[in-house]
Amino acid sequence: MKSEHFQPVNTKIGSPLPQHWECPQEGFYKVNVVIKSFNDELVGIRVLIRDWNGKVSAALSEMRSVMGDGLWRSALAMRRVLNFCLEVGYHSIYVECSNLSLSSLLK
Repeated sequence: MKSEHFQPVNTKIGSPLPQHWECPQEGFYKVNVVIKSFNDELVGIRVLIRDWNGKVSAALSEMRSVMGDGLWRSALAMRRVLNFCLEVGYHSIYVECSNLSLSSLLK
């Protein structure tokens, strides 16, 4: 398998342009997500969760086998991200995603 690097782009939901990272409001956690397709069935998921002070509180990096078109695969990866947030106890979240098509559907 060819090695490819993730290049995170923090894009606010619904925003067409990359933004610099900003802390969420107090009591919320910001979830930065990068979803990368490697081939027709392999998807990489990278997640970094920070609190309102910018302190990293959780992270996830994993590969998943997911079939379907690009948007469907990204949506299933995002479902994994949201389940991860629940698993680690974060319910008040603000999500930034690198996939603009998925971001526009979620806004």
